[in-house]
Amino acid sequence: MVTLFPDIAWKDYILNSALQATWMEDSKSISSDLPLSKRELFGLIVLAHIKNHINNSNNWLLGYDPNASEPNDGFVSDGISKIDVEHKIIPQMSKQDPLEAILLTYEKYANKGSAYGGDRTLIIYPNVTTQGLIKISSLKDQISGNCPFDRVLLMHAVAEQNNNIIPIHITEHYPGFGIAQVDFNLQNGTATVPHYGIK
Repeated sequence: MVTLFPDIAWKDYILNSALQATWMEDSKSISSDLPLSKRELFGLIVLAHIKNHINNSNNWLLGYDPNASEPNDGFVSDGISKIDVEHKIIPQMSKQDPLEAILLTYEKYANKGSAYGGDRTLIIYPNVTTQGLIKISSLKDQISGNCPFDRVLLMHAVAEQNNNIIPIHITEHYPGFGIAQVDFNLQNGTATVPHYGIK
C-alpha cells in the first residue's frame, strides 16, 4: 500500500508535468507501485486538502491499495475513516455540450449500480471550455436523491491567479448541494480553502 501527504504527492509525481497542457488527460499510470494517472492523483490531493481543512489537521493522506476492489482509483484516509474515489474526465476535445457531457458521464457510471459505485465518491472533471454558465443544479436534478455513489462531485480548475495559485471549484451534487473552493499552490502543492459551502 502507498500513502502520501498531499503536498509531497504533488511535488514528487505531478509538479514537473504541470506546465504541459495535456497532463490532466494523460491516462498513463504514474508507476507500477502507484498505478494512478496524474489526474486521479490530483483529485485525491485536492480531496485530502479539503478533509484536512474541515478537520483542522494534517492527518488526511492519499493513497493506493492494490488489494482494494475495482474500480480502484485510490483513496484518502486519516487512518480511521477512508474515502474510496472514482475519477472521470470530460476531455478538452469533447464535441458535446459541456452540461450534456457531464450528465451523460454521470448516467453512464451510475447505471453500473451500487456494486460499482457503492462506498465511493465520484469525481467528474469537466476539462472543457464553456460558453456562458453551466446550470450547475442540473446534475443534482438528474440524480434526484437516488444515487449508487456515496458522493458526487464536479471539480474544475479556473484561471491561474498571481503567485502560481489556481482556484479549484468543487461542486457537490449528492448527497447535499454546495460549492467549495480550494486555492492550490502549483509550486509547492499546499492549499488553502477560502470557501467551504458543502454539507
